[in-house]
Amino acid sequence: MYLASALKQAGHEVGILDLYARPLPEDRALQTIRDRAPALVGFATYPGSIDQVYALARGLRAREPGVRIVLGGLYASYLPEVCLAQCPADAVVMGEGEATLVALAAALESRAELSGSTDLLAPRRRDPGAHPPPGHRRRPRRPGLAGL
Repeated sequence: MYLASALKQAGHEVGILDLYARPLPEDRALQTIRDRAPALVGFATYPGSIDQVYALARGLRAREPGVRIVLGGLYASYLPEVCLAQCPADAVVMGEGEATLVALAAALESRAELSGSTDLLAPRRRDPGAHPPPGHRRRPRRPGLAGL
């Protein structure tokens, strides 16, 4: 909801399909997404549902190759390179994604390149052997609890 609110405030049209609250079979979920004709689709990733997210992303990529797919959430934030190697997503938003997702949506809309964000991992080429992808700058690690 935070991401949707940030995108709406920036002037983007937003739709939410909450498959946790209202589960749908994969084919119906994909058709619902396609009916909305989005330019950008974001998936929240959690360890218990990552296989479903990957399946939906693969299905969406096969049916709508021009749609941009972005992963965010817990799993993608901790394992962004793994997500991009295992899933046909275009980018991973790491950590709190409000500002990064708004910047990404604006860049896609204006066909500009997004640069300067350390919370976005977007490969320039799809090569599972390239970890991290070329041009990626890893975010600085935050101090652990022991450092507080």
